[in-house]
Amino acid sequence: MQNDSLNEHTWGTWKTYDSSNGLIGGVWCIYQDRKDKLWIGTRTGIFCFDSNEFVTFKADIENDVSSICEDRHGNLWFAVWNCLIRYDGKNIVKYFTEDGLPSNLIKVLYEDKRGKIWIGTFNGLAYFDGQSFINCGKNYGLNDSMINAICEDQQGHIWIGTPNGIYRLYNNTFKKYTKEDGLIDNRILTICPYGNELWIGTTSGACIFDGHEFKTIDILNNVYVWYIYEDRQKRLWIASIKGVYCFDGNNFINYTTDDGLLDNRVNYNYFRIMKIAFGSLIPLAELLASILTL
Repeated sequence: MQNDSLNEHTWGTWKTYDSSNGLIGGVWCIYQDRKDKLWIGTRTGIFCFDSNEFVTFKADIENDVSSICEDRHGNLWFAVWNCLIRYDGKNIVKYFTEDGLPSNLIKVLYEDKRGKIWIGTFNGLAYFDGQSFINCGKNYGLNDSMINAICEDQQGHIWIGTPNGIYRLYNNTFKKYTKEDGLIDNRILTICPYGNELWIGTTSGACIFDGHEFKTIDILNNVYVWYIYEDRQKRLWIASIKGVYCFDGNNFINYTTDDGLLDNRVNYNYFRIMKIAFGSLIPLAELLASILTL
């Protein structure tokens, strides 16, 4: 099953954006830049939303765009499944393995507090220090090549999610944690810092790392958790195969097809990750002044 549309939650109802609005291809990711422009990565390229319609970003891309981020200099970075793209507002630069990347199949991007751009690929991890790409593999203690998630905690440690466990970078060396250390599952799909905690989504549920130990979140036990995102109101939005969960710091609310979702399976496979289908509608509210208020 594939759905090529984007849902907008407007005061209790849903509005769907699809090819009639110029949005072509299944949606992978969505990002709002500092100028409040909305960028959408799809299976067929990149689109920019101008409040009325989706405009194709001319970068000669006909491939999956799975992640977008903006660095502190205002450059936009796009993770494409055949290259890495940097766009400074005027010029487009494409990077490949010959430029130092571990793979041309880019999966996830993340900028840390020091301005490094971390690049997770299907065959390794690297970061861009402003001049060149530095590969972080076995020389850093990272023994897994498939990178599913990247984030930074409040102490400045980089965390990497893989299909075989989670890694924390400390003093230029990665330490690996698995089920033996308390993880609910080794197959990590998403990591989200939330205050002093890390919320970790896996194929078997979600858990919290409080700095000392991993604790399973009971309400999400045995729930396939694809994505976790913190909005600007400090709420967590959790995309799963059982709909979207919202955590306000105290309580969970579960949204399903009964509340207007197109499908309860809100995940990457169906091109409706939470940040698209629900969570990133918080930035949409600020952009369109008509979206989700709870």
